[in-house]
Amino acid sequence: MRALALILWLACGLGAGSPARAAETSPARPKVGLVLGGGGARGAAHIGVLEVLERLRVPVDCVAGTSMGALVAGAWAAGLSPADMRRELAQADWADLFLDNPGYDDLNFRNKRQSQRFLPGSETGLKDGSTLSPSGVVAGQKIKLFFNQLVHADTGEPELHKLPLPVSIIATDIGSGERVVLRDGSLTQAMRASMSVPGLMAPLEYRGRKLVDGGLVDNVPIREVRERCGAQVVIAVNVGSPALAPEAVNGLLSVAAQVIVLLTEQNVSRSLATLAVDEPQYAAWRRQVAVHERGVPRVDYRIDATPRGRHILRITPVEKSWGPDYLRLGLRLDGSLSQGSSFLVRGGYQKTWLNELGGELLASAELGSSTGARLEFYQPVTRSQALFLEAATEYRRERTDYFVVEQRVAQYRSARSRLDLTAGVNFRQLGQLRAGWRETKVTHALDTGVDVPALAGERSSGGWLLALDMDRLDKLYFPRRGWAAQLSWYDSERSGYSRLGLEARGAIPWRDFVLGGRATWVGSPRGQLPFNDAGKLGGFLNLTGFANGQLLGDEVAYAHVRAERIIGRAPAGLRGDMRLGVALEAGKVGQPYALQRREGWLGSVALYLGGETPVGPVYIGVGQASGGSTNAYLFIGTP
Repeated sequence: MRALALILWLACGLGAGSPARAAETSPARPKVGLVLGGGGARGAAHIGVLEVLERLRVPVDCVAGTSMGALVAGAWAAGLSPADMRRELAQADWADLFLDNPGYDDLNFRNKRQSQRFLPGSETGLKDGSTLSPSGVVAGQKIKLFFNQLVHADTGEPELHKLPLPVSIIATDIGSGERVVLRDGSLTQAMRASMSVPGLMAPLEYRGRKLVDGGLVDNVPIREVRERCGAQVVIAVNVGSPALAPEAVNGLLSVAAQVIVLLTEQNVSRSLATLAVDEPQYAAWRRQVAVHERGVPRVDYRIDATPRGRHILRITPVEKSWGPDYLRLGLRLDGSLSQGSSFLVRGGYQKTWLNELGGELLASAELGSSTGARLEFYQPVTRSQALFLEAATEYRRERTDYFVVEQRVAQYRSARSRLDLTAGVNFRQLGQLRAGWRETKVTHALDTGVDVPALAGERSSGGWLLALDMDRLDKLYFPRRGWAAQLSWYDSERSGYSRLGLEARGAIPWRDFVLGGRATWVGSPRGQLPFNDAGKLGGFLNLTGFANGQLLGDEVAYAHVRAERIIGRAPAGLRGDMRLGVALEAGKVGQPYALQRREGWLGSVALYLGGETPVGPVYIGVGQASGGSTNAYLFIGTP
């Protein structure tokens, strides 16, 4: 790793102006320009340089920065002390900043359920008949909001040309390759532009240009401080990475990294000098460049002052550039010791903003071990989208196994069609309440094994439904904290039964562990549940030792407690963490629909390794249940 280079360039005929002019404008000391270069995470070293300059009382007349150097230079010029800057950067959750979408607990209920069905990075836009993809791994929304927080933009947007200390931010026009110097306008926009590493972060569209990382054209902008304030002495900090050795360039990622390094690395001379002034002079300089407090007034924002002394808060939401219609993809690969392997590919087409209230149409289809299609129309009836109407119809074909005394005795091809017409209320991020009418038709055809008369044939039902879903978990699949609760009720007068389902989940962090639990109950307050609507036990973390759906019946109860050790975390731009977990489970089928080896409460213990990844949850686990029943599972993708 290259050592930090602190370079002092003495004017001696190299300054922007003549020595006579410099002496005339600054008789007490030479003018000093500070240059903070790009270098990714290494750029945090700039903070140490600022601390040294403060300790040595070195005044600065102007500052220029590129990439991470632009972040530090801008924050310093906006009044943030090196100590405050060090604290803010240390507290920042960089992994979260490189995930554009709001946290799972900030999503509304509809978006939470959609994220459960499709891969998070599979979104492809449709616009004017063409397919569009995001121009970067991340759009940079959270990064921009972090910049706002860092420079206190909530009390007024800092403008480059209004800062007491002249500051210049370097960016690159990705269209023309030109070097772009930002000396006026929004400070946070300039910082965001200069840090837009091509491919990782989308270019910033600003003033008719598409701007990316300034390191591509000027990673250590020494020339800028000479032109900006006629610096006679230049303190330049170069934290760029050295080029890789030829033998180390042996893969796609290393080639990409080498290209960036070769484009950004600058040849800078090294020398040292001392520039201190006395305490009164340094104090006078500090007063001159101090940023005074502004009056206080997710989505980007800025606060503008009017000539009459009033302040205007401007909220500037930005529609995805590759929308407003999207193609989505879901993928699942899973297998178990008892039932073999299966796969599923799911595709979706989402059309948004059908009208000014935000109507949406979502069509999806899946192919694999289960096959089907679904069409949903969602229509808010208020501008706040608190109230909505929804119509959904689906058709699905899949395999259904039937077990007797823990042995699979039959396999059916099951087909189900369903129509839901509902109205509902959204409770912001808390959840959703829906009520309406459901029509269902289910057909079971024997594929192999012994025919079960109670299961075979066709059944249809229609009735009222009510569903309350509340979700305050912080992650979709492997939460660290929060809770969720669901209540579902269906009553079919025609079929002579009602079904009530209850579920509660929770998670809390403790040191490097996550402690969690889940409890469910399914039963019939009236009549008896039919086979196609029965409660089921078996499967991963649902009595893990048993096969999926192995235990079937009415009045089905289940609970587990689990402890998960966090053994690794995904790098920035990815998601989630990897965990090693153990769960103690208990379940009971009050009215079994097939003969079981044991009655009453059944126990199971599960051991698993898993985590949330860019392709959804991934886990491998094994479980052993009461009576010695054992099962193992592998899962990759979306449920």
